[in-house]
Amino acid sequence: MKLIEIRGLKTYFFMSTGTVRAVDGIDFSMDDRQMVGIVGESGCGKSVTALSVMQLVPNPPGRIVEGEIIFEGEDLLKKTEEEMQKIRGGRIAMSFQDPMTYLNPVKRAGEQIAEAIILHQGVEKKEALEMAVESIELVGISSPSERAMDYPHQLSGGMRQRIMIAMALSCKPHLLIADEPTTALDVITQDEILELMDNLKHELGTSIILITHDLAIVAGLCNRVAVMYAGNIVEYADTIPLYDEPLHPYTKGLLNSILRLDRGRERLESIKGNVPNLVNPPPGCKFYPRCPHSMPLCSKQIPPLLDVGGRRLVACHLYGGA
Repeated sequence: MKLIEIRGLKTYFFMSTGTVRAVDGIDFSMDDRQMVGIVGESGCGKSVTALSVMQLVPNPPGRIVEGEIIFEGEDLLKKTEEEMQKIRGGRIAMSFQDPMTYLNPVKRAGEQIAEAIILHQGVEKKEALEMAVESIELVGISSPSERAMDYPHQLSGGMRQRIMIAMALSCKPHLLIADEPTTALDVITQDEILELMDNLKHELGTSIILITHDLAIVAGLCNRVAVMYAGNIVEYADTIPLYDEPLHPYTKGLLNSILRLDRGRERLESIKGNVPNLVNPPPGCKFYPRCPHSMPLCSKQIPPLLDVGGRRLVACHLYGGA
């Protein structure tokens, strides 16, 4: 059984200027004990997908208008808010990209972690605080008892990100969603956070969805990679085949735009054109106005996400979508 399956998910934002189709019919699944990367440009729908799973899409203006999110055999979209509160932070947890936005500035780090433990495990406050210290130690922060007494502003950016992860892991979730965990961190701290994620996967068996715009990050960490563009998944494959031989023209463009040691002095390429307006996207394939391989069919028909063999899904008319 799949750990999570997303089927035909559509999450729209109803604005005065029109309806923003942030997530526009995606299909996605992952097995247990995997780390899957979701990559793409800013605004492609990565974070909205995560918030949809957690049912934290701000309403108004956002709303899940269609689809299913099957987690461990249960459709989360059929759960009441009370039921989701038990799942959220317990069986599924999320660490957010800006810890200062989500951490309470007037509560100590340990207290904030303990609150989640009390809510989901029903233990007394003293025991919850002890468990919070254990969680802080688990994510590699030295002097965990002392750091538990610190307020968020007393911690470095890397420590705040670790505290967010400690909070997410405090109730031993089956699935951790990490949204841009290395944003605004220096290179050394980024490496430490990524090493932590890798350790969590191997030592605790935690399944992880890693959301990032940085293709280099997922290359050495993830089992599989989903590439998103303008609210859709355009390619989903095992990591090594995707990097060695990308199939979708957008994936090729992304990989050709980053530095690689095996390219030597080869000139980097850019993807021509602009990201489409999600209020009024182009008909057919949303990438066709920028695609060097576009055909007349591309402007008329949306390509389905097809299995082209070898655990590989691609949404492109070049691979039999007609």
